[in-house]
Amino acid sequence: MDAKITKSFKIKQAIESEFINSQNTVEYKIIVLGDKGVGKTSLCSKFSLNDFNLEIKPSTDSECYMKMAKIFDLKVKMFIIDVVENSFTYDSANVYTDVVGAVIVYDITKSKTFDSMEHKISDLRNNINPNLPILFLGNKNDLSFLRNVEAEEAEEKADKLNCVFAETSCVDSQSVKDAFKLLLAKIYYNNLSEENKSYFKHEYNQDGLEKKESREKIENGS
Repeated sequence: MDAKITKSFKIKQAIESEFINSQNTVEYKIIVLGDKGVGKTSLCSKFSLNDFNLEIKPSTDSECYMKMAKIFDLKVKMFIIDVVENSFTYDSANVYTDVVGAVIVYDITKSKTFDSMEHKISDLRNNINPNLPILFLGNKNDLSFLRNVEAEEAEEKADKLNCVFAETSCVDSQSVKDAFKLLLAKIYYNNLSEENKSYFKHEYNQDGLEKKESREKIENGS
């Protein structure tokens, strides 16, 4: 993690104690993007601090949250940057350097926020990494009675853009955790060797979250 990021942004920590003693640890830097008002800050706060405030105001400056998580046998220290997009360009190295994944958020009640998703994803992959793992995230599904973007349409778009898809509500912590797990699994998969990717596809379901057998084959190379 770039020391300048740590210094430049407010760090919010929520460490899950059961993972602290593990020695198999990596750091993942993830950025969260989306139009104003889609709930990016609430998502980051809910995931990292298990905190949700209906009165929260949209961020005026980018903030960095820290969260310890676990994916398969790996302990992950996540640096999650809630980016205020008009504050930075892709030349802002402190924000975009070493990014391994992204969450692009839209509001299911506002189709305009959904319509901008493809452009944001294209910009990310053109400027950071053409194979960047991305979570295509529809937020505020607790307001489904106001829905303007159908989940089926969004999932089809995510598949077309080679993104993982989820819907969340910040009043439901489990949906937020499950969504971030999808992204972690995608990042994890991208970092495997080609041989182990073949094993991974065979042994896990399509979301990469449900084990069929022990993961010893990967570790032993058999």
